[in-house]
Amino acid sequence: MFKCITKERNPSYYILCRIPSLTVPHAPDEFYDGLPEKDCLMNLYKCTNDLNIVGSLVVASDNSSELTWKLRVVDSLGNFIPRRYFSNVEEVKKQVKNGIYYGFPNFFNSVLIKKELIAKVGFPNKDLFIWGDEVEYAMRLKKSGYKMGVCVDSIFRHPKINHKTISDVKLYYMFRNTYYIYRLYSDIQFNSFFLRLIYPVYIFIKFSKFLILRFKFKLTAKIIRAIISALFGGKLISYSK
Repeated sequence: MFKCITKERNPSYYILCRIPSLTVPHAPDEFYDGLPEKDCLMNLYKCTNDLNIVGSLVVASDNSSELTWKLRVVDSLGNFIPRRYFSNVEEVKKQVKNGIYYGFPNFFNSVLIKKELIAKVGFPNKDLFIWGDEVEYAMRLKKSGYKMGVCVDSIFRHPKINHKTISDVKLYYMFRNTYYIYRLYSDIQFNSFFLRLIYPVYIFIKFSKFLILRFKFKLTAKIIRAIISALFGGKLISYSK
């Protein structure tokens, strides 16, 4: 487990990682770091010929056939197919062309991004760190029309996250940042107007199971206030004890 930030550069690409303790007040000690397999970076670089952004295939540390996080399924135009995901390696490999799945990589987990893209779209939003900063950055790049994919021969291992033990701080930012990202990018997240309309209700019900188990009125009130501010005002209220 590490709390560090590094930035390495070759002539064409940046490799970015994050630092929790300097970006989020009261950051809990629950950050997990991955481990690249041998030749992970070399194989990743081999897949950059026709891509602006390319990521490794992120698999569970204890099960190389299972993805750590589900990958969104996209259509032939690169648009998200609603509620369609890949959860294991074999599903992804069935859609591979020339060693690449032309879909959405797991951002900030072994991802190469051309440096000229970063010069154009900027760096990740530090105010979103702890939940969804990588999603916002990925959506920002997607909205700009950049081509991306997953290199299936580049393997990056990462432990699966146990959301049952999520802290109050992380739960707060999970709610707040999800609604903030929805406000900015719902038009590219959902092709269907109906899905776009019901998503805020759906996500609140989905995440509320973590709140119900806590019986914390003050935390719930803080979260609702943060949601309203992010969704309707586009303002991010930081967590406070």
